Amino acid sequence: MYHDIQAAYDFVDSGVGLTFGVRNLADETPPYVSNNDDMNTLNQTYDTAGRYFYGRITIRR
Repeated sequence: MYHDIQAAYDFVDSGVGLTFGVRNLADETPPYVSNNDDMNTLNQTYDTAGRYFYGRITIRR
């Protein structure tokens, strides 16, 4: 089970919005699957990148 978190704030007067988030908050590793050729797991089903952070700035006119 993966947990993601995201927070956003809009500066109404300036038209600027900020968003920050974390994917795979607990840095859970996918289960090991021994009969798969590529990454020892099912990369179509599980997040193989681990925990990562992201941010976004939105400017509206």
